[in-house]
Amino acid sequence: MKPVGSLISILQECAKCGHRRKWTSQPYISHTPAGNLFLSAAMLFSGVGPTKFLRTMQHFGCLTFSKKTYFKHQKKTLMPAVKTVWTRRQTQLLEDHKDEPLGLGGDGRCDTPGHSAKYGTYTFLNVATNKILHLELVQSNEVSGSYHMEKAGLERGLSFLTNEKKMTIEGIVTDRHKSVAKFMREKYPEVSHRWDIWHVSKGAHNNSYFCIFDWLQNLSKLCELKKILVIRKNISHRITFSLCVRLLYSLAL
Repeated sequence: MKPVGSLISILQECAKCGHRRKWTSQPYISHTPAGNLFLSAAMLFSGVGPTKFLRTMQHFGCLTFSKKTYFKHQKKTLMPAVKTVWTRRQTQLLEDHKDEPLGLGGDGRCDTPGHSAKYGTYTFLNVATNKILHLELVQSNEVSGSYHMEKAGLERGLSFLTNEKKMTIEGIVTDRHKSVAKFMREKYPEVSHRWDIWHVSKGAHNNSYFCIFDWLQNLSKLCELKKILVIRKNISHRITFSLCVRLLYSLAL
């Protein structure tokens, strides 16, 4: 018996005629055991760290492979497969909406919180179909700092959609990023740029005009009344609802 990762191969030999036969516990995919490849794919697609997962498998007594083999599978097979499937799917999505104006939602996300992130992704969502149309990956050393990665991702993504793919963008919804607002106002004045209502409602708590939020928060601590916190939450919900109604009314006009 010879294990190769999660695969077991057994060489059988007949004692009478000497015939030999090799049995394997799983098939091969291009000279790679299928179980090993599927296990690496499960780790990659679920976001599990290979070090802890493989150590857990070893403690459990399951046959597995090394971390070096995992990164080999990721580099040679898994990442090219992901890129191929994503490119094919993205091309189909853009072709389906090529002749219609798009309403997009855009937002950036960094790998770590704060202003010390190294990588950031900017995602473009078609709000009509709730499907991702494009992603941009930005590294902090490509721009002047992690704070500017969101604007760089938006700029690259809009350039890709409008210049390369010839898509028509009617409007886009983003968060209250000042550099993003300035960029949209100067570079894309024909595109309707709006802020996400959740960010507007959240920003109301920090606005001096809505100082009632802080007053209710302090009053609830002094009086130990949970009902005051409920009132504070209801006010925030009413602000969000009024902004939604105002936005829908303006779009209807």
